[in-house]
Amino acid sequence: MNWLSRMGLRWQVAVGVAIIFIFLFGIFAYVFSGAIQQTTEVVKRERLNLATSTANSIDALIDHTIDQLGSVAALEEFQSETAPLEAKRAAMETVLHTLGTFSTMGLLDERNRVVLVVPGDSEDLILDTDLSAYPFIQRARQGMPSVGRTEHLAPDHPPLAIVAIPLKDPPGRIQGILLGVLHLSHMGLELVPLPVGSRYFSTQVIDGQGNILVSSIGEHVVGTDLHLPLLRPLIRDGVAGVMTHDPDLGPGHIVAYAPLRTVAGGVIVEEERGEALSVPLQMRRTMLAFGFLALAAVSLGAWMHARYVLRPIVALEEATRSIASGALGRPVITSRGGEIGGLAKSFEAMRVQLKAAEDERLLWQRDLEIQVRKRTQEVHSLVGRILSAQEEERRRLARELHDDTAQTLASLLVSFQAVHDALPQKLTRERELLARALSQGAQTLTDIRRLILSLRPSALDDLGFVPALRSYAEDRLSPGIKLHFETLGEEQRLEAPVETALFRILQEAVTNVAKHAGARNVHIRLEFQEAAVIGVVRDDGSGFEVDGTLSQPLDVHLGLQGMRERADLVGARLSLSSHPGKGTEVRVEVPMNEGVESA
Repeated sequence: MNWLSRMGLRWQVAVGVAIIFIFLFGIFAYVFSGAIQQTTEVVKRERLNLATSTANSIDALIDHTIDQLGSVAALEEFQSETAPLEAKRAAMETVLHTLGTFSTMGLLDERNRVVLVVPGDSEDLILDTDLSAYPFIQRARQGMPSVGRTEHLAPDHPPLAIVAIPLKDPPGRIQGILLGVLHLSHMGLELVPLPVGSRYFSTQVIDGQGNILVSSIGEHVVGTDLHLPLLRPLIRDGVAGVMTHDPDLGPGHIVAYAPLRTVAGGVIVEEERGEALSVPLQMRRTMLAFGFLALAAVSLGAWMHARYVLRPIVALEEATRSIASGALGRPVITSRGGEIGGLAKSFEAMRVQLKAAEDERLLWQRDLEIQVRKRTQEVHSLVGRILSAQEEERRRLARELHDDTAQTLASLLVSFQAVHDALPQKLTRERELLARALSQGAQTLTDIRRLILSLRPSALDDLGFVPALRSYAEDRLSPGIKLHFETLGEEQRLEAPVETALFRILQEAVTNVAKHAGARNVHIRLEFQEAAVIGVVRDDGSGFEVDGTLSQPLDVHLGLQGMRERADLVGARLSLSSHPGKGTEVRVEVPMNEGVESA
């Protein structure tokens, strides 16, 4: 218990007494909690038994209705193919009022379409509806009585089940299907009364997807049961169970579930946990309140006694706390002798040594900071010279490509064109080969000019970075990307290093849009203010995670790193904003009067 030894003595005494009390109280709480847990399990079993008995009653009702509808299907009106629909309607109306079980009856023809509904205004079945897609209709079509549901009909008052009985003629051929729609209550009658609901207790009958068919707290409660995620494993496996639900907000619930045997779904019995377990929970709250009050009283008494006993070392404790906080100039003074006086002298000697060591550390720290600033300035200057040399080399290569390679290639193309025009028309193959060479040479000349533009556009030196950036963007962006270019304020030339750095930063942003963004629109804005020049490149492309990209190896985000280096060299502020699917924005702000190193 190292943590206890690091406390003050008075706290150690108080905590020691509290630990002993907690140990004794824990034994008592363990025995008491066992009794509470047994009471809780009894309550859970009662709710599960209630759900199971309700589910068994519903299954018995469905079995009974299957037998009833099977007897109806044996009537002569349904055995004869020649019996008119009116006769079948009359028989169904008689059966419907006599049995009092079904809310609606229907008749399907050989194509599984509803040809007769009694009563005619029922929402459970609709005339001329094709029910072929339902599994329980398919089973009935195979000659077996079946039970199922039609989810898309009567959504505000869904039936418990629909019983389907195949109608066979004397040779045994299935000529139709007789349907009986079953609700737990209709016409003021409750076929299977659900346990009475309240604001704390309710019973629901749900289908296989968790949709409420009927509830004890309202006749037309529809929707999905709130505890469906909790009960989903039980519904999927078709097993009964009981669970305790303790949400972050709102009261907890005891939720019991029992599946139906005859049709998909089951019965849910839920009750607020505080209401169901009011007695054991009240006992637990009383026990906890008593325990905390007793613990607080015992701990407070022990702490006050320790404070009285240990009062002489309070002054020494304050002095050592000052040393720990860094106030080494305050001496440790005490008028006590004995062990406390010896301890004070030891702390004073330690304070003197610590102060000497702190003074020496501060001296080394100041020297180290001076060296770091010096080396940083040297590195900054070296990077500037490297970028300046790089720009000069780009300018030289661009000039040589323009003056030598491009001019030579253009002259060569003119010569080839003259040869092509001089060839007789009958030399078709030679003219085609020469035309192909002319096309390839023209493409090569275009590529060389694009390379010259990338290396060092002449417009940057002659006209400034605004025309150079506009020309580069128009040439670099594909025809499928729409360019929106605007300048605000009075356009003016900047110092050459600043123009070069600003152009390279925005050039890299345009290049990234063309290569990676997949954008449809690109907005470039240059704003000339009195104190700064602001450049913004914004696209509506795919975007990316900025932090994730910058955490990858350097070669993955080398272009972004180069933009930051150039911005630092001219004292500019560079910001990058991007999110996946929301595009990217690069913004650079260059102060007009900022001291600029060579870039």
